[in-house]
Amino acid sequence: MGDLRINLLKKKRAISEAEYLKEKKIFVISLTLFLGLFLIMCVFFGLQMFELWQLKKTKTQIEKAEMRLSDLKVITQNQLYLRSRLDLVEDFLNSRVKGREAIERVFSLKIPGVVVANVSFADNQILKLRLNAVSVIALEETFNWFKHDDFFLQVVNRGVSKLENGHYTMQLELTMPKGEGV
Repeated sequence: MGDLRINLLKKKRAISEAEYLKEKKIFVISLTLFLGLFLIMCVFFGLQMFELWQLKKTKTQIEKAEMRLSDLKVITQNQLYLRSRLDLVEDFLNSRVKGREAIERVFSLKIPGVVVANVSFADNQILKLRLNAVSVIALEETFNWFKHDDFFLQVVNRGVSKLENGHYTMQLELTMPKGEGV
């Protein structure tokens, strides 16, 4: 038997040199396009990651700003509450000043024959006053003095009566002005 030898490798190329160069050129162009597209995809992926990082950073800054705003909201509410309390204290003190000034005006009354018998507060603005006098004319003069005084907003005569000793008494209600803060 004889030796049989089979050569699977061709000694000659199946394609021509021109076709080989053409295929090599196409391969280089294809490889260049593939690498270019791969590089562009990497750049876009990198930009997307950078934007995602900036978005997270911005979100963190927004959350911090919202926390500061909520703290400022609480502080503002506390300041408004304190302001309203201070306004109430100021109104209270102003009403007390006005009350003291009203009593001083009543007791500074210098009409002959008239005596202040009683002074009381009906409420925060009404001052009740009882006057004793030797004559009705002195009481009328006193009423007119209070009526023309610019301090009291309203002067109301609640009646005049004659006492057993011949003197007269008059009940007045004087409306004081509100505090200056009102």
